[in-house]
Amino acid sequence: SNFPVSPFQGGTKEWIDRVFVLVPGATEWIDGGQLPGPRAYGATASTPEGVWLLGGTDGVICFDSVLCLRWDDQELSLTTVKGPAGTLPGPSAFNGGAVVGDAIYMVGGQADPNATEAIDAVWRLDYKKPDATWETVEAMPGPSRMLPVVVGRDEGLYVISGASLFAKDDGTTGRI
Repeated sequence: SNFPVSPFQGGTKEWIDRVFVLVPGATEWIDGGQLPGPRAYGATASTPEGVWLLGGTDGVICFDSVLCLRWDDQELSLTTVKGPAGTLPGPSAFNGGAVVGDAIYMVGGQADPNATEAIDAVWRLDYKKPDATWETVEAMPGPSRMLPVVVGRDEGLYVISGASLFAKDDGTTGRI
């Protein structure tokens, strides 16, 4: 998504379905293709098989689907992940993702664009197993959060920052 006109000048957010690619050594982005529909704010996890896109939103709903994108020289291949691995345990956007070993982790987020509470969950998928399913692992310590920075290293998963959500007196969503 982006703001073709600044919100400070009355612009509104535009939701797009395009993929842009910056190939190694290039100085300009190229149009790499199209997603099945507008989608932004999903977690990503890079594996040798491709970049996994976990959930996301089009501004109206949050998705529970998992896509895998791969750039091969001049062409984008996009597949909807099949089987149980292709559906998260619930819809999630504004989440974080990372890889540790053969596992993809998805952390936090929100289940609805208007949610007043962030997701307090960590989900894991052993992506190399043919019939792997997403499993819930121990929730992260501290408050639930959306927009976390998530890093995977050999020694573990790191979750840094993020925002918690709450309902304001007027019913709108606030962040802390």
